[in-house]
Amino acid sequence: MELQLLDQQERLDQLSRTDSLTQLGNRYQFNSLFPVMVANAQRQSQPLSLVLLDIDFFKRINDEYGHACGDSCLSVFAERMRQNFRRDSDTLLRLGGEEFGILMPNTPLEQARVLAEQFRQALEREDFDVPGATLPLTASLGVGCYDTQRDNSAEGFFKRVDDALYQAKAAGRNRLNLA
Repeated sequence: MELQLLDQQERLDQLSRTDSLTQLGNRYQFNSLFPVMVANAQRQSQPLSLVLLDIDFFKRINDEYGHACGDSCLSVFAERMRQNFRRDSDTLLRLGGEEFGILMPNTPLEQARVLAEQFRQALEREDFDVPGATLPLTASLGVGCYDTQRDNSAEGFFKRVDDALYQAKAAGRNRLNLA
């Protein structure tokens, strides 16, 4: 009975850290992992890269094709993330709505940029099929690597990468900006 209780507790813990629609880690998992990973990167002098992704024009998909189609789009996007970011060390997350993130420990900025740009290009090549239509599916990305000279906290690092994401959106979307 004690083993069953422990097993059930472990399953509930996993559910609390997983986005039910995409099966990626959720914001709660990000909020738990991110400060610890930043502290580890700082302490061990190892690179930690963060990629923030936002699906372009997602609201239009929900408004024109309905929320079920929007949910399908989110699931397809998550699956494409899994296909492209396959390293065991990467943590793939849905941060909320149409915003996603990837934590990449021991990954320098240039390597993170290359992997993120490969994903952006692959996403751009494959459309998203909905009943009666084929829609483009693109994303804007912000990519950064923790820098002790610039980032005085995990929050500061996140804001720097988030700002790069919003610059990519403001510059026309479907592009990657370095933080």
